[in-house]
Amino acid sequence: MGYIFIFEDDSFSPSSMLLSENIEGVKFIFSGGIDHMIDDISDLCSSNSNDIVYAFVDTVPDNRITIDKYSAIVQIVVSCGRSNIFVLPIMCMEYYIIKMLSLYYDFKVAKDKKSMYLSYVIHEDFKYPVPDGKTLEKCYKDILNSNLRNCMINNVSRGNGKFYKINCRDCNRMKCSMKMNENEGLLSKAVCLYTRFPLFGMTSVRQESIVSSICMDLEKVDIKAALAYIREYYTDVFRALDMSGNVVLSGILLVLSRIN
Repeated sequence: MGYIFIFEDDSFSPSSMLLSENIEGVKFIFSGGIDHMIDDISDLCSSNSNDIVYAFVDTVPDNRITIDKYSAIVQIVVSCGRSNIFVLPIMCMEYYIIKMLSLYYDFKVAKDKKSMYLSYVIHEDFKYPVPDGKTLEKCYKDILNSNLRNCMINNVSRGNGKFYKINCRDCNRMKCSMKMNENEGLLSKAVCLYTRFPLFGMTSVRQESIVSSICMDLEKVDIKAALAYIREYYTDVFRALDMSGNVVLSGILLVLSRIN
């Protein structure tokens, strides 16, 4: 029995490659879109696999479509009756990338995105108003893309994304502080990102060693505890955005709905 983590992201994005190529004991499926993710989960429901599956679904309170898609995936899992498939809502991959960069690396955000970054990532009070025509997910993408180091931008255009592909000491950029960061290697970067997710498992002694070396304080939780934490988080976000929504934990399922 192994572990499968499913995300909506494209398999060729730098962060996807970082996780897939460096985290042992976990099979990552990057579906490349929510509809493909629904297909992947449906296939797993009809398979004979006993692997533990965690499906991390982009679910943004101010985007009703993402809530509806999340609910559809929950219903698929309920209908198939599989006890080894768990569905967890997340804001987006960019949220966890920014969290990782802020905690363990020198993340420098552009001045015009500073207030948004402090409100949505550091303080998580959401006092900075979401710009017209934007959703929280797009705001997180904007924050990451405004990073003053192009190598940390999570796409492959114009030489971006190098941070996720090489050890920083092998980079030809001169006078970069990342070369001196104790977590500059690919495995350390992957572990730092992997352990930002609301649920994960240490699958190798080397991973445990990296976690210990950076003094990361981890709490052992099961799926119910993880979903209870996520429920509180989404409840707070709904409230902060002045939106009416229901976030109900039913067994090992988290049910989200937006009222207005």
